[in-house]
Amino acid sequence: MALAVVEETKVQNQFDEINRKLDAIAVEIEQQRRFRLALEDLKDDLTLVSKAAFPEVSRMAAEMERKGYLRLAGQMGGIADAMVSSHSSEDLEQARASIPQLIGFLRQLTRPPVLEALEVIVNGFGEVQSSAQPDVSLRTLIGEMNSPEARRGWGILIRFLRVIGTRKARM
Repeated sequence: MALAVVEETKVQNQFDEINRKLDAIAVEIEQQRRFRLALEDLKDDLTLVSKAAFPEVSRMAAEMERKGYLRLAGQMGGIADAMVSSHSSEDLEQARASIPQLIGFLRQLTRPPVLEALEVIVNGFGEVQSSAQPDVSLRTLIGEMNSPEARRGWGILIRFLRVIGTRKARM
């Protein structure tokens, strides 16, 4: 009889273990059902949002393409590729470190008086090249140097050289 009780206890323990496992499986199934429902809700929400947003996103993309932003983005990729393939990482780091100074330089360069001066220089150079005489005598050159325009140019050139020399002395 004691053997039968031991056997019955073993069987009962096995049933209890099976019940615990079935309970764990039932809890897991319930969690998966809740997760599935949450995913379905998320899918429904995202569908609504995407249907509402798609026309606006499409309009914005068309506007960006019309204005040339997408073409610019593609070109920037090519520019970046050319920079990476033709310069070392040290060169690129030096360029990155120089950007604030370059922007400051551009700010100064784009001031109206500087742009006007650059325009005069470029146009003057073009005019000189187009009207340059191949054989000019020294007497003609000295005479032209005495003109008011040439003296003003010499004054500008000398002041410019003085500024450069002063700045180099400070460095």
